[in-house]
Amino acid sequence: MNDPFSPPPLGSHLDRSDHQPEDWLFSLSGLDEQLAEAERPVYHFRTLTLCLCLILLLIGGRLLQLQVTSGSQWRNLSAGNSVRLLLQPADRGLIFDSNGRVLAHNTKRATLGLRLTDLPRDYQLRERLYDQINIFTPITADQKKEMEQLRTKVTGVYLINTNLTKEQYLLGKEFSSTHPPVVVGEQSIRGYEQLPGLAHLLGYVGQVGETEISQGYGSIELVGKTGLEKTYESNLRGQPGIQHFEVDSKGVVAHQIASDQNRNATEGAGLKLALDAGLQQKVGDLLKEAIATRNKDFGNTPELGGTVIVLDPTNGQIKALVSLPDYDNNVFAQGITKDELQKLYGDPAKPLFNRATSGKYPPGSTIKPLIATGALYFNIVSPNYTIDTPPEITVGNFTFPDWKDHGVTNIRTAIAESNNIFFYMLGGGYQGVRGLGLSRIQETLKWFGLDKSTGIDLDQEGKGFILSEEWKRQTSNQPIYLGDVYHIAIGQGDVLATPLEMAVATAAIANGGKMFEPRLVAGLTDGKGEVFRTIEPTVKSTLPVDNGKLQIVREGMRQAVVSGSSRPLNTLKEPLAGKTGTAQFGNQDRTHAWFTGFGPFDDPKVVVSVLIEGGGGSFEAAIPLAEDVFRAYFNEPRPEPRPEPKPQNTEPQSNP
Repeated sequence: MNDPFSPPPLGSHLDRSDHQPEDWLFSLSGLDEQLAEAERPVYHFRTLTLCLCLILLLIGGRLLQLQVTSGSQWRNLSAGNSVRLLLQPADRGLIFDSNGRVLAHNTKRATLGLRLTDLPRDYQLRERLYDQINIFTPITADQKKEMEQLRTKVTGVYLINTNLTKEQYLLGKEFSSTHPPVVVGEQSIRGYEQLPGLAHLLGYVGQVGETEISQGYGSIELVGKTGLEKTYESNLRGQPGIQHFEVDSKGVVAHQIASDQNRNATEGAGLKLALDAGLQQKVGDLLKEAIATRNKDFGNTPELGGTVIVLDPTNGQIKALVSLPDYDNNVFAQGITKDELQKLYGDPAKPLFNRATSGKYPPGSTIKPLIATGALYFNIVSPNYTIDTPPEITVGNFTFPDWKDHGVTNIRTAIAESNNIFFYMLGGGYQGVRGLGLSRIQETLKWFGLDKSTGIDLDQEGKGFILSEEWKRQTSNQPIYLGDVYHIAIGQGDVLATPLEMAVATAAIANGGKMFEPRLVAGLTDGKGEVFRTIEPTVKSTLPVDNGKLQIVREGMRQAVVSGSSRPLNTLKEPLAGKTGTAQFGNQDRTHAWFTGFGPFDDPKVVVSVLIEGGGGSFEAAIPLAEDVFRAYFNEPRPEPRPEPKPQNTEPQSNP
């Protein structure tokens, strides 16, 4: 077949052997036309040549672009088939107590994980790999499910076992040599000291999830999930290392290669706490004894616990904070199973619940120093105003009793003896005294922060509650009655506070009006444990009350220790001041036992706040515990023999 792009032989149309003689009768002009027609394919050849040149130019330009202009890009893509970038997790910064004792450390453990990007694409092959690994180290259903969710979304290594035995390590090493997705090596695992209540403060770390991956974390890193580990995550985390490795065709690492992008991991900054580990241990032991005594007196109630807070009123630093029951945060850091987690969540003792920062309770009579502060500020009564208080008062069909007949009382003795009648008067008015009323009670309690969180450097903090007209109409379609105001004035009814809020409020009375944000962390440390940045105290607000009127309140709290409801504390050499509280809760005629106080009286250095859930009377339950805590702080041994406390009325309250 002829080439359609080649011209025919020049004389093909003039071959006489194919034509009759009359073909020669053509005119010369016709011959010229035939010759011209025969010469036209020359122009087609030129066009073809031009097209071929153009194609060659395009191919050459593309080669120039691929090899020169974009050469580095394609070289990198090609290298990606043989070079692997591996992240090396950084050690998290250590956490120390105020004396340098390590509370959170890093331990090297033999680990086994799976590199997610190297997992087989075929589901059956992945399941086969899981089954093979499961022979020498178990893979849970939850881990499989999580890997399936992360497999196409993140890169890096998913940890299966963070505490391999020697046998598991050797078997895993051998298996990984022929199965590239399997990574066996060493990694730092977080470990925590076991002190009472410490887990609620330090929190724990866990593997990163999709949220952290989107924020720039590598999947091999650990991230703070709760507590100080979460609050100070950016400081503790450190910087992961980067190393480049060459792999063979099967994805097995051959050797490390040099790169200007390689870097070693850098340890994160540490935390130095204001907390004293020795005091934390002692306070925890004392609280356990108090809870055991409560269970002995009232029967075992595992759902009820307790808390003790010890803080410095001059700067808000926390010296000890214990909430019981608690839990072991090591089980989270080392990998917790779904069943173990469900067991913790379903435990009626609520071990994961920090009662100090998140528990909301009626404050009982511990609210009376706050109400007294507002009454003095608004000139409801003068410091020397006295009244003969009866054992009860009646308003309409309702009776509001006291726990005894106090007789002639002023504001100092009303605080010292926890006089309900006097505080009914300060709150709602009585015998010519107008009282604060709900709006000014709200204003007073807001000065002390009962409507907001304290700002402690922990996550998941709760806040108190103060009755309002809007809330009552929404919940019960009822107006505010005088009885509502009476009950709030003595810490019952529709008012709640966290134990930490009451400790911070007590500190403000003690220090002259400064509402500090409570702080666990005093500074950041370097790799040698030396503080390189101090966390300065933060004054969140200042009470509008002058120090002279606060001194009246302090004197009432001091009198409570000398001769009132807190008098067992007067056995200490250091002069103390405080306020007890017994608060009704639930429908079982049970009461929470409260105490909050400070010392020394003339130069306050410490605030101690105690709550025993369902503990009964504050005099019998909270005061002995508070005394022991003060003695531990001031290093004052208890005198022998210990005086037996006299039975006291538990300040029963009356509902309207």
